[in-house]
Amino acid sequence: MNAELERFVKTYLHYEQAYDVRGALRPTLAAFGEPFMEGVRRGFVDLLQERSATIGDYERLTDVEFSDEGSLYDYLQGIYAYLFESGAEQPTPPE
Repeated sequence: MNAELERFVKTYLHYEQAYDVRGALRPTLAAFGEPFMEGVRRGFVDLLQERSATIGDYERLTDVEFSDEGSLYDYLQGIYAYLFESGAEQPTPPE
């Protein structure tokens, strides 16, 4: 996970923020500007290809628990699609 993605995940996908799916995440990322957005996008691409973060790693960053790595990566793929592929809805992490 690169520095831009880690910063974004820690701040905007943390437990207190991750369940707010009212549509502010995409414009918030865009407000950072193109260099940061590209860093987050590249970080997602690499993470989704390499699957290098464990559920423990993600929980330490966000306080959000996943039951298995498959559900974590499904969620992260959904976040990527929402942010960079004009996905219709921001996914919600597990309760």
